[in-house]
Amino acid sequence: MVLVVVLAPAAFGAITLCGPIVVNAQHGAPATTLTLPLDPSLNRVVTTTKIQEADGDVTIDVYLGLAPGAPLSDPSCFNVTTVLPHDFEPGDHTVRWNVHRVTSCLADGCDVETETFTHVFHVDLPLVCSSEPTFDVYPFPAMVGTPVTVLHAHPSSRDETLGEPTITVNGNSILIEQLAVPSDALESPAPVSCVSRTASLGSLPAGPYDITWRFHGPSGDEDYATALYVVAPEAIPTLSMPMLLLLGGLLIVIARVCLR
Repeated sequence: MVLVVVLAPAAFGAITLCGPIVVNAQHGAPATTLTLPLDPSLNRVVTTTKIQEADGDVTIDVYLGLAPGAPLSDPSCFNVTTVLPHDFEPGDHTVRWNVHRVTSCLADGCDVETETFTHVFHVDLPLVCSSEPTFDVYPFPAMVGTPVTVLHAHPSSRDETLGEPTITVNGNSILIEQLAVPSDALESPAPVSCVSRTASLGSLPAGPYDITWRFHGPSGDEDYATALYVVAPEAIPTLSMPMLLLLGGLLIVIARVCLR
């Protein structure tokens, strides 16, 4: 009697998530964190992670190898996290996770399963605070004919309530003023909080502007200054069709010389 033993490949379940995709994205933050919560049964060594960004959207390719991963700190989820060293502009953005899992490997290559997960996240307009006062303008660049919003943020240890901003435009100088009223329940010392405000300037003529953001408080005025440049649409250089054809021809010539 001959006994034949057939070694079956290891069973693999579907590539699934254990919870919602998490994105920690704030306007003005130094970094953005994106987390894909995979089912814990998928815990494998992450061999390669490729990130592509285009038009404010992100595509992340994650490759899971055959070797088991490290013990999970949270046994209910296998979290794959990517940190991007920048923030995102206000508005809606899409992150697309492509998870590639190696199921088996032979001499001529490996079998790979792929599943895609898509998530839309929103970034709010107000800036977050950093250690120094920050400014931004939305949209960027500021264009003639488009309403301009200026944003400012700075850390503060005063427990105050800010009134609505009043805006005075005098030629190329813009003054934004806000009244700071102390809170009735003042802590001592007050915890450091983030003062983040926006001011709509409307549509401005082309040119440079000096902006002063002034907070009127019981202990005096605080001024924060920045600069703004509003661009006219005709100031943005465009290439005519003959120039585009000439540029294309030059690129072809350069490519042929480099390939010789």
